[in-house]
Amino acid sequence: MTKCIECKIKISKTAKRCTQCHLKKLNNFQKLENAGGYKDGRTLKTCYCIKCGTRVNTRSFIYGSKLCHSCSAKNNPKQYSTSFGNKNINWKGGISKLPYPFTFTEALKILIRKRDNCRCRKCNKKKDYRELDVHHIDYNKQNCKKNNLITLCKKCHSKTNFDRDYWYAYFIYLMEERKCK
Repeated sequence: MTKCIECKIKISKTAKRCTQCHLKKLNNFQKLENAGGYKDGRTLKTCYCIKCGTRVNTRSFIYGSKLCHSCSAKNNPKQYSTSFGNKNINWKGGISKLPYPFTFTEALKILIRKRDNCRCRKCNKKKDYRELDVHHIDYNKQNCKKNNLITLCKKCHSKTNFDRDYWYAYFIYLMEERKCK
């Protein structure tokens, strides 16, 4: 057995300090004046772009080109000119929403979710907007009429990809039942 170098209490052979003295030492080290330019694990150092002088993320300054986003794009004109539109390597000819028509908007989806009270029409669980999908009852993505759209949770929506005839009949029945009420 050895003694703690601070309070002289008996401790195990491998340790230099007892647990209480060790924790005191850690707390003193973690104070701002002892932390060496860090607060809550973040650096207090501010970095600026070497070309235009705008503030830059410290990590990108230390490990990167020391330039802001706009200066780095101007510095590499080949990369800048091929980043947008039909010059981008991922360009697919402007088919951003296919196979859906442009009438299938986020506003329409929100309207359908509100109509169904933010509930899945199959399991009847109330969900957040982001957890609900808007499903085409007849599986025709071009048909965006309100009576062809229904709200489903992601779990139930994944089930509707199989045995489509059954689900088509089931959802038509649900919508007609709703009209009768």
